[in-house]
Amino acid sequence: MSDMTENEETQESSESSRAPSPPPVPIRTMLEEIVRDVVSMPDAVRIDESERDEDGDRFTLYEINVDPSDLGKVIGKNGRTARALRAMVNALAARSRVQAEMEIVEPEGSRPPARDARDDAGGDDASDDGDDDGADDETADDGEEEAGGDDDSRDD
Repeated sequence: MSDMTENEETQESSESSRAPSPPPVPIRTMLEEIVRDVVSMPDAVRIDESERDEDGDRFTLYEINVDPSDLGKVIGKNGRTARALRAMVNALAARSRVQAEMEIVEPEGSRPPARDARDDAGGDDASDDGDDDGADDETADDGEEEAGGDDDSRDD
């Protein structure tokens, strides 16, 4: 038999059942694995990691770069995938007691030019009403009145 008392055996078994917590998983590694699983072109995934200091706040910035065709998959419907990735980065950072942020880098040419840039490219048309129907409001209004419409001044 053993020389241990029952109390000592219980204490020893409870200590051995508590496994040491695993070392924190590097955020970049986890982020890269998950993003590669989400996209169609996993070889194009690149995670850039940089240390930043803005207004005295030091943090690590993780920038996700993917093929332009996979950008929507990383963002997800209504941004749900991006929010989930940010939540994971924040959770891993908190566990490691560090500050971290994540950004999804928009590849060049993945988005049409900004609305203002397209309007300006067409020239400066002072009569353009901005509703993109191809007609000026003044011209359209005048055309409707000339066409007759419901004008009570007609002689029947």
